[in-house]
Amino acid sequence: MIVYRLQCADCGHDFDEWFANMRAYEEAQGTLECPSCGSPKVNKAIMAPRVASPAPPPPAPCGRPECPPGGCGARAVA
Repeated sequence: MIVYRLQCADCGHDFDEWFANMRAYEEAQGTLECPSCGSPKVNKAIMAPRVASPAPPPPAPCGRPECPPGGCGARAVA
């Protein structure tokens, strides 16, 4: 599945639409309509890529007796 940010050429309304793949979007050209005004003049809008950032590392145990098994996030006791 791929999501495209679309824009109506008549009213300027921006909206998202899901497609199975790039080819499905190309085949849908001419049948898409703006949900705001119903115009068939709909084009892909400029959009930034969505890139997942890596998850932060889990906290290390601090060494205190009350520290939970997964770590409490406090700095290690020297």
